[in-house]
Amino acid sequence: MTIHRTDKKQTHSPASFNMNQELLSICIPTRNRARYLNDLLTAFAKQVEKNQISAEEVAFYISDNASEDETPEVIRQFV
Repeated sequence: MTIHRTDKKQTHSPASFNMNQELLSICIPTRNRARYLNDLLTAFAKQVEKNQISAEEVAFYISDNASEDETPEVIRQFV
């Protein structure tokens, strides 16, 4: 499972992503939703494991819109 985080401080070139192997891409825009984001990512991780989907086949793209809570720390736990 790959998690990509984008915000004003950190950007990634599209060339750095290997989209050819992804079966599922999930885009999550967020701002100040750390408590919900942790639950969401945990639930997705359990579903990936339960359905025996290879971690390389799933990519999460999280766009953090200048959160002022623990959102960046929550994201880092899953990277």
